[in-house]
Amino acid sequence: MAAMGNINKKTSERIDRKVLFSSLWLFVMLTYTYGDVVTLMDPVKHGSIELTESFLLGGSIYMMIPITVVLLSRILKYQASRWASIIAGMIMAITLTLTLFVAVPTPITHFSRR
Repeated sequence: MAAMGNINKKTSERIDRKVLFSSLWLFVMLTYTYGDVVTLMDPVKHGSIELTESFLLGGSIYMMIPITVVLLSRILKYQASRWASIIAGMIMAITLTLTLFVAVPTPITHFSRR
């Protein structure tokens, strides 16, 4: 009977970890979306960038990274989920760091930037 309780405890820990990872990625994704919406409303921020269909498609594909990791963190085993989160986090962090050197910083940037 003690072994059965131990198995249930391990199972619930895995579920909690998956819930934690997916919840954190949802938070990150919603923060990115908020920052992008606020940035699109600021003409100083995107004044020199032409918002073409290709640009918006690229942005949509870019935002699919955290959305996909939300799903992957729920369905993959821990090790694979961990690596997916690390790789996606590195991609997002590097690209967001690079955008700091391209755009004109505004006060809202410090609050809404991921």
